[in-house]
Amino acid sequence: SDRFVATARHCLEYCPCFNEANPSNDWTRCGTCIIKLRENSDYISDTETVHTIKTIYLPQNSGSPYDTRGQRTDFALVELASSANSCSQEETEKNLCWKVSPVRLPDPYIHIKEGQRVRTLGWGATELSFDDEQSEFLAQLDVTVNSSTLFHFLLETNVGRNGADPCRGDSGGPLLLRGEDLEWTLVGTLVGGGYECGNPGGKDTSSDWNKIALHVP
Repeated sequence: SDRFVATARHCLEYCPCFNEANPSNDWTRCGTCIIKLRENSDYISDTETVHTIKTIYLPQNSGSPYDTRGQRTDFALVELASSANSCSQEETEKNLCWKVSPVRLPDPYIHIKEGQRVRTLGWGATELSFDDEQSEFLAQLDVTVNSSTLFHFLLETNVGRNGADPCRGDSGGPLLLRGEDLEWTLVGTLVGGGYECGNPGGKDTSSDWNKIALHVP
């Protein structure tokens, strides 16, 4: 559906509407928590289309995988108040509302081999960023799978050469697997781990992703 956005729970916990006891409450009253889509220009700020969150969904066993040794999942699903292809009149008139097509979801029983090449994208910090500054440009990176079986809720990828890895601001972003038909399948959303932008001497050599297949009916 073009009304749902897969992300990470910890990305939503800072919103005033977040309520672990009642996650599916009315989020339309939280004007500060929105979804932005369609980066129309890398050189002009605020060129995205803005979308209201209707509610969010957290699965059973929701929580921090790091605090529970992988026994909880950081996955979250956002439901928009309307279709991602419904934009304001101004956005439509300025041709900012190009069509967004949903990504394919994985088979619940998908097996992803170690060494499998996968791709991630995001506007997170780079080696040139200062403090919490994010990238002005959408970056993409191909990495390889380290393990899909070490933790029940997590898929791990290897840090690439020279510390190539997602960073601050990439959380909740996609991990994509390209099939033989050249179509992309969403297999994970970023939790964290891996190369620490603020601590280049960190020892963690794998990044952690919420397994999407576990939440596909």
